[in-house]
Amino acid sequence: ENILSNAAAIIEHLGINSKDKTLIVLPLRLSCNTSQMITHMLVGGTVVIHKGDFSAQQVIDEIIYHGITNTSMVPPMLYLLQTVSIKKFNQITAMRFICYSGCKTNNKVIEKLSNKLSNVDLIETYGLTEAGPRVCNIFPFEKTNHKNAVGQPMHSVQVKIIENSHQLAANTLGEIIVKSKGVMKGYYKNISATENCLKDGWLYTGDIGYLDSENYLYIIGRKKNIIVVEIS
Repeated sequence: ENILSNAAAIIEHLGINSKDKTLIVLPLRLSCNTSQMITHMLVGGTVVIHKGDFSAQQVIDEIIYHGITNTSMVPPMLYLLQTVSIKKFNQITAMRFICYSGCKTNNKVIEKLSNKLSNVDLIETYGLTEAGPRVCNIFPFEKTNHKNAVGQPMHSVQVKIIENSHQLAANTLGEIIVKSKGVMKGYYKNISATENCLKDGWLYTGDIGYLDSENYLYIIGRKKNIIVVEIS
């Protein structure tokens, strides 16, 4: 129920239908199983799985050959993708959108890729495995007034910003917590870790951010520092 609920929300938000063909280039152990494979299986779409290591040229060839309508990538893949010749991009006719997430994205890379894929939406997403995984996403047209946001929560997802268990006002920095049917039941055989992140049905993500007055979510960092490499 958790995974199917989140998949249904993604289908609604992105308008995925039986005519869609998705190309999976990320490892299958990741949440692409929900956001790509399961969503397309539910609507009777087509799933194509890339074989071997990521190659920007090969991926473009697969997109053209199979008539791929969407895919999901991490920012370093987008960086490699935008280096491919414009002649190849001109052969892409069916693609509707590319979702991306996972680390900080260089806006110049997105701009260059957008210029080469002028009819394709580059959709930034935010989520985590424990949440099912998708929490929100943002379309390019929304970026005009919400440049660094990752979007508004999907219809079935609630998001709050808290500090010391108290909900904070708009534009106030705090920990991001999430509630939805897609949230996990807990960590396998790890009661302590489960109790630390699941409280009264809310998932404590460990991410730091804020919601603006229009309920757009912004990610600033983590409660516990981690190293994320950005390709520029």
